[in-house]
Amino acid sequence: MPINRAPFNALIDDSGNGLTGSIWNKAAIKTTLLDPIDAEVGTWLSYTPVWTTTGGTQPTLGSGYMIGRYRLQGKTCHVQLRLGFGATTTYGVGVFLLTLPVAFDPQYTNMPLACYLQDASVGAYLGVANAYLANQLVIYAVGAPNGVNSALPFAWASGDYIEVNGAYQIA
Repeated sequence: MPINRAPFNALIDDSGNGLTGSIWNKAAIKTTLLDPIDAEVGTWLSYTPVWTTTGGTQPTLGSGYMIGRYRLQGKTCHVQLRLGFGATTTYGVGVFLLTLPVAFDPQYTNMPLACYLQDASVGAYLGVANAYLANQLVIYAVGAPNGVNSALPFAWASGDYIEVNGAYQIA
C-alpha cells in the first residue's frame, strides 16, 4: 500500500549530531524516499477470487461476498482474500477451491498460506491453503484433512467466512 503522502510538508535529514540537517520539500521526499519504497514493496491491487468445488454441483455466492487483494514484490505474490457466506449461499458438492490472482510457480506448490475459518455460531478454526491447480487453492483444516467442503470442518451458514493470507512464488 502506498504511503499516505498528504501529511508530509518537510523532512529533516539529521546529520547525526542533532544540530544540523536538510529540509526536503514534498517533491524531494516523493522522488527520493517514497517512490522507491512503493516500487520495492508494490501497491495492493484488487481482484475478485472465484469459488468453485471439485464436484459436479458448483456453489453459488448468493447474498455472500468475495473480496481479494494482492501485491507483487519481484517473483513473490502477497495475497489476502475473504469468502463470506450469506443467507442465500449454496455450497456445492466437493472440496472448496479458490482462485489466486497470479498463477503460482509449479516448482513451489507446497507453500501453504494461512487460513482462518470462522463459524459465527461456535468459533474459529485455523487451516492452510495449498496450491491445487495453476491458479487455485485448496483449503485444509483440523476436521477436514482431505479439504474443506460444505460440511467440514463444520456446516457452513450465513455469517461464516474463510480468510486466506500469505505469500507464494509466481511463475
